[in-house]
Amino acid sequence: MKRNILFLSWLIVLGVLFSANLANFYFQTGNYYFGDGGYNLVKAEKYYQKAREINPELARLNYQIARLHFIKGNFYEAIWSINKELQFYPDYPRSYYVRGLIYGYQGNLDKSIEDFKKFLEWKPESWAWRNDLAWVYFQKGDIEAVEREARLGLDYNPDNPWLSNIYGVALLNMGRKEEAKKALQSSLYNFERIGQKGWGAAYPGNDPRIYKKGYEETLSAIKENLALTENHL
Repeated sequence: MKRNILFLSWLIVLGVLFSANLANFYFQTGNYYFGDGGYNLVKAEKYYQKAREINPELARLNYQIARLHFIKGNFYEAIWSINKELQFYPDYPRSYYVRGLIYGYQGNLDKSIEDFKKFLEWKPESWAWRNDLAWVYFQKGDIEAVEREARLGLDYNPDNPWLSNIYGVALLNMGRKEEAKKALQSSLYNFERIGQKGWGAAYPGNDPRIYKKGYEETLSAIKENLALTENHL
């Protein structure tokens, strides 16, 4: 009788281990199709869902699902998933950034700012997070806050073209035209240096096939902003 109980116990242990490994396998396969080697959002979502069926509390699973839905524009599903990640892992700060992005695109600007600030308490030197916080303030029409956040980001990342661009736009709106022109010239110079690969690296999770279009659109926007300084001088 005792041997049967021990045998069943080992079967249970092996079953748990197998399920854990299978969930992780599905998760890693989903990551592969979400940009770690291949790019196919349909397949990525399929494997993430398989992993979730086995272990809905797997670390970073709901985080990745939230990012995937955000890229697809499914903001309701994205919020639900990132809230699940925060429920299971409230101390993972990157989740606050993802939720801040989702809130920002939904138009929930105050909630977006709150989450971005939580992330920046952990990593104040992050240029992308600082730039996105400045972007949200711009949506609110708080130009002084845009200038402040962009300037703080540039203190850590003086050659970052995204920060220089939004900093220049803020300065232009504040009437500081000469400073705006200098900032936007720096933005254009550094953006041309990074090229399409640099643009793609700044937007992980996006389809590599849109890198060229994304780069060209951003480059065009910087040039248009710089032209505005010429018109105002």
